[in-house]
Amino acid sequence: MFYAQGDVNCEFQYGSSSDVKRGDGVVTDNNYPFTCRFASATAAPLDLHIIPGSLLIDQFAFLSRADFQSIERVVIPELL
Repeated sequence: MFYAQGDVNCEFQYGSSSDVKRGDGVVTDNNYPFTCRFASATAAPLDLHIIPGSLLIDQFAFLSRADFQSIERVVIPELL
């Protein structure tokens, strides 16, 4: 089994591309820490498979502790 950690870089656009060009929308970049576990067969160590449910992305990492306490975490298993 292998363990990975790092950052996921995401770009968010609020508003249409036309809104952004006019200054009525905005595009932001955020990085979020992630962890994940992988497994592979000894005979094929480069044929990695993600362990279901092991991909965790902390999308609340940019919030302060006070902000975080006021938000309920929602887990969507289909996205893991």
